[in-house]
Amino acid sequence: MASTTPIDTPPAPPVPRPSPRSTGRLGDKIFLGLSRGSGILLLVIMASIAVFLSYRSAIAISENEGNFLTTFDWNPAGDPPVFGIAVLLFGTVVSSIIAMVIAVPIAVGIALFISHYAPRKLAAPIAYVVDLLAAVPSIVYGIWGALVLVPYLEGLNLWLDDFFGWTYLFDKTEIGIPRSLFTVGILLAIMILPIVTSVS
Repeated sequence: MASTTPIDTPPAPPVPRPSPRSTGRLGDKIFLGLSRGSGILLLVIMASIAVFLSYRSAIAISENEGNFLTTFDWNPAGDPPVFGIAVLLFGTVVSSIIAMVIAVPIAVGIALFISHYAPRKLAAPIAYVVDLLAAVPSIVYGIWGALVLVPYLEGLNLWLDDFFGWTYLFDKTEIGIPRSLFTVGILLAIMILPIVTSVS
């Protein structure tokens, strides 16, 4: 009986695949070039803005008569100019705390109502409206607050300033319509309410 020995066949050479970046077509090459050029142009523009802002801010800070980090005053138009970010940082933190205190309990309550208590026919439209409000840009809420909310709260701001104006929280501004950090906190609460509700 004759024995057969297996014949070793060499493996087939790999089939060359076209590069995913270039298919060889003219349209793809043009699109790739435009995409790269747009990306490079965007980086150049951003770098130019950074250089310009750094240069101009260095000039402004060199003219500042106060400490930029600790001065609790913002008057860049004064003679001499005095400004520091401490007052802005304090206002941001305080108004954010006010907004969280107001918005988070309401948002969690709305989220619990939608997910656990509301019937499905009512929960779906409310959830849709909440998601729609969460997608509204912040500038829209800011314009609405400046044109509608701040004038509407003028009486409340004056009353709070009369009785609680000794606190920085309810001290109204002297320019234009009376407003305070409390007003800013209410506006921020309205702004973050749909987002917190949607996340919750």
